[in-house]
Amino acid sequence: MANPVFNNNFDPKTAQELQRRMNALASIAKAAVAAAQQHGDRPKNNVSPTVVDRELISPSSRG
Repeated sequence: MANPVFNNNFDPKTAQELQRRMNALASIAKAAVAAAQQHGDRPKNNVSPTVVDRELISPSSRG
């Protein structure tokens, strides 16, 4: 089956939908980076456990 991207009959609506989804993913990624930066986090290889991770590892005794 031919790759529709190189098909002369490629539906422009499909291209628009792909572009819309890519834009949505890009804005989600930008929001995630902005949120992380607000909290002072920086992407790094040796990530220390987050609060959520610590709760999962050793739940605090909260009633």
